[in-house]
Amino acid sequence: MENTQRDPSSPWKTASGEWRFRSYDSKVYGAASDADVVAGKWYLIGQSPDFRTCECPSFYPLPAATPGFEAAYQQAAVQGALPTHVHKTSCGGDWWQLGTYEEGAPKTLGHFHSTPGWEDVFVQKRIDTDSFYASKDNEYPAKNGEKRRINWGWAMVPPGSAQSLPRVITFNAAARCLEQAPIEELESLRGPAAFSQTGVKLAAGLPMYLNLALGLAKQSEFVATIELPMEPASIRVSIGVSNCTIDYAPSANSAAAFYEVPVTCASNTQNFTQSLRLLASEKTLEIRIFIDWTFMEAFFQKGRATLTFHGALDDLTGISVASSAAATVQSMSVYPMKSIWTSPEEIRKMPRVYPSPHVAFRSSTVLAPTLRCSDGDVWIRSQEPAPKRRRTASAKAGAKAGAPQVRRFTVVSSNKVGLLGKPDISAEVNGYIQTGVTFEVSDEWEDPRDQRRFFYLSDGRGWVPECSRKDPSKTVI
Repeated sequence: MENTQRDPSSPWKTASGEWRFRSYDSKVYGAASDADVVAGKWYLIGQSPDFRTCECPSFYPLPAATPGFEAAYQQAAVQGALPTHVHKTSCGGDWWQLGTYEEGAPKTLGHFHSTPGWEDVFVQKRIDTDSFYASKDNEYPAKNGEKRRINWGWAMVPPGSAQSLPRVITFNAAARCLEQAPIEELESLRGPAAFSQTGVKLAAGLPMYLNLALGLAKQSEFVATIELPMEPASIRVSIGVSNCTIDYAPSANSAAAFYEVPVTCASNTQNFTQSLRLLASEKTLEIRIFIDWTFMEAFFQKGRATLTFHGALDDLTGISVASSAAATVQSMSVYPMKSIWTSPEEIRKMPRVYPSPHVAFRSSTVLAPTLRCSDGDVWIRSQEPAPKRRRTASAKAGAKAGAPQVRRFTVVSSNKVGLLGKPDISAEVNGYIQTGVTFEVSDEWEDPRDQRRFFYLSDGRGWVPECSRKDPSKTVI
């Protein structure tokens, strides 16, 4: 990508098939096709007033729902009210905001703005502390083969900086915020628990010191679930001379869906505070701290608030827990953590989570570049604007085994749905089906690249997508 400014974002693809990215100086560049992206053929679209000038920008679709809060996410999605994109920047810290992106026509600037009903999430929100900067994200497969958005940050810590732990970004529609939880693979680095207790009663003002072997705490993971007390309390986890404190107070408004409490992590050289949002329905608080020789990463409520900070750790470092008011710890554990380093040979031996290049279609298995329809037709992917469809010998002979089974669908989207020339979100729109209209389909195609489904109309007019081409979480038929 020559003749562009520094710090390009990861590119995104519009419904028209045009690729775009934004650079440090708020300029947006475009590429006309997948081939042009590979060839590095980019053109300047313009400088967007919606993207502030900052380092390490990122722009991506609204991530998946936070586990446990899928219902609130789906309810808002069905109503068509959710923000569509996340915009992240690094300006004196890392920040993100959520809003609606209207991409516009090819070679024209889109418009990123607040989403009606979600204006509060369009306000810039701090991702972490001053020690966390220049984070970059991308989409990766999860262990179950599904997709997830993972973010890494630059941990500016002694002696020479480090990369933060990978964090899965999700959206909690109930709490109206993004969350960033440590990826589940980190649990595989745990050794046998060095400390594990349940139902621990903390007396007011009396710290509980955990009995750990010398040298264990400086490379470990602390995790605790604490019942929220009925009265205000300062709940503190001390790690050597460093500590993280939650200054908890019950909500003053019983009708509010959520409320804020400050969380602070401090050492002998730093002191950082974030606001932790608690739902009125929540009765417990989770604290998870990864301790790694010279710094720590603390996650509250599975990453609803995070703080990265320095820490002077040695073999004498210990861990204690205290509360200014009586409190109950439902569970508390400390795990020694293994090294993250591995070898290329071990990586090659690991099981793969990406789907096979062979895609199951109805009762047959076909190569990804080929679509074999249930009526015996074959569609061959090509660079032509329209797909090639040809009848097989069995279909020409009228073989009953290949006869299509007609199904009926109705457009449930509030907007009309485009008829596509081929089963691809970047395909040309040849017409529309209005909302509420019921139609018959004879064939189905799942794109092996992103698992989107398309249906072929029985009258031969073309393909319709199962979900919105702009928002794959929104079902349209």
